[in-house]
Amino acid sequence: SFCTLLEMPLQQTEATWNLLTSSEGIKIPDIESAVLLELDNKVIVLGGYQDEEPNSDTEEEEEEDDDCLKTYLFDGTKWTSERHKNSPSVEGATGTNLTPSKGLLHGGLDSDYETTDGVQSVSLSEEGRVLLTRLLPEDRPAPARYRHSSCLISNDQMFLFGGRLDDDIFNTSHVISISAAATYQCKHLVPSTSECPSPRFNTSTTTSNMGDKVFLFGGAHINPDGDQKSFDDLWEFTVDTCTWRKIDLLTKVSPRNGHLAFLHRNQSNTDIIVVICGSAGAASGGGSTGNYPANPLLIDTQSVTAVDVPLCCNSIPAPIDRYIPCGIYSPMRNAMLVVGGTKRVSGPNDVFELRVE
Repeated sequence: SFCTLLEMPLQQTEATWNLLTSSEGIKIPDIESAVLLELDNKVIVLGGYQDEEPNSDTEEEEEEDDDCLKTYLFDGTKWTSERHKNSPSVEGATGTNLTPSKGLLHGGLDSDYETTDGVQSVSLSEEGRVLLTRLLPEDRPAPARYRHSSCLISNDQMFLFGGRLDDDIFNTSHVISISAAATYQCKHLVPSTSECPSPRFNTSTTTSNMGDKVFLFGGAHINPDGDQKSFDDLWEFTVDTCTWRKIDLLTKVSPRNGHLAFLHRNQSNTDIIVVICGSAGAASGGGSTGNYPANPLLIDTQSVTAVDVPLCCNSIPAPIDRYIPCGIYSPMRNAMLVVGGTKRVSGPNDVFELRVE
C-alpha cells in the first residue's frame, strides 16, 4: 500500500493506496473514459475506449463487437466479461450508483462516434450477470453529451454537468431520475443567478455529505484555435436554489482535467475534496500533454485551502499518472475505486482503492 500524511489545520489526514485485484480470470484491455459502478459489492466497468480487445480472435468478432456494449465485472477474485447486443458501445459516457444495487448510465459516443442521449439502468441478476435496461423519457429526453460529469444527489437522482456534443461544449446542468420500471424524467436546472462555471468537459462533480450541494473542480475547454485550456477553479452548486458559487481558494493549485474526485469528511466534520489522477497540461484537439500530477490534491472546503499530498511509494506502482480513468466512491469500503486510464503504469488487470482517514 501507499501511505502519506498531510498537515491540515488541527489534524493530520492519511491517504492510503491499495491494490485489490489478482491475476485470475480474463485479462481486460487497457480502458479509458469508461464508467465504473459498484453493485452488490462487485466492481463493474462499462464501455470506454479500448486500444485492443483481447477476447476477439477474428475480424468478424471485432466487427460484431462494434454494435454492443462491453462490460467487465470483478467479483473480488477474478474478472469476467459480457457483451450486450441491445446496448450501444459507448465511450465518454457518465454514470453513478443510485442505490447499492442499481446504477444509471447516460450518454457517450456510440460505435459510429455519434453522441447519444441514451439512459440505461444497470443492475445484476441473481446469477451475477450485468443487466442493462434502456429507459424511455416520460417527457423531455436527456441531452446528448459525452465527456460530461455526474454524481448522486438527494432523492436518488443523477446530477449532470457540462460535456460535449460535436464541437459544442456546455455548462448546463440536468437531473435524471427513474420514475417507473422503464422510464425516466430529465429536468434542466436553470441557474438562478448569472454566476456559473464556464463551458467545459472532463471535469469532476462530487456531492456534499448531505446531498444538497455539488462541488465542481477543474475540467477543460477547447479554444477556437484548437488549443485546450485546463481549469483550476472550484465551484459549489446548491441544488434547492439552483445557485452556483465560485469558491476562491487561498492556495494556488494546478489545473486538472480528466481526473477523479470524491468527498471525505474528516474528524472535524469538514468536507475534504480529494482529487486524483488527470492531466495538468493542455493539448490541441482535446487531448492530454502527458503532464500528470503525481500527487493527490486535498481541498478543505471550510478553510478553502488546498495541498498536493506527497506520496511515499513502495514496490507496487500507484495509479497516479492516469488520464480519464474510471472511478467511483464506495461507501461500503469508504474508498475511491480506480480502474484504467491513459498511461498505465501497472497491468491492465487491476482495481485500486484510495482510502483517506
